[in-house]
Amino acid sequence: MSPLPDWVPRYHGRPFAEKGRGPDTFDCWGLVFHFHREQLGIDLPALLEGYESTRDLHAIAALAQEQKRHWTQVEEAAALAGDVVEFRFAGEESHVGLVVAPGMFLHVLRTEGVVLDRWRSTHWSARFLGVFRHGEVVVGA
Repeated sequence: MSPLPDWVPRYHGRPFAEKGRGPDTFDCWGLVFHFHREQLGIDLPALLEGYESTRDLHAIAALAQEQKRHWTQVEEAAALAGDVVEFRFAGEESHVGLVVAPGMFLHVLRTEGVVLDRWRSTHWSARFLGVFRHGEVVVGA
């Protein structure tokens, strides 16, 4: 396994909170939002409006679709630390995490907080939608 980026411990283990945008608590978009701001200097929208809770998968999927115009899908083999992985739950595109190493991602679970997982594990593989990179990310910078 590739070594993990030095920023991983900064987030790993932080607790889940509805609409948590960091730095101490996160929901899945909150982790992506805070990471992009803190590590990449990219101001993503907080997306605090438009859904009641993280259980509102249909509304979250609509917000995700709205944001996709700012992101480009990249091949799994080209994924870089900090890219975003997206997953489907109950038929809705409603969960995201951060690539940390080939096949590994950091994300937020309601019951466990920020954790590491493999996106091709038995649990995540059928839900996996792809790897995405924000348009403001400069590769090789």
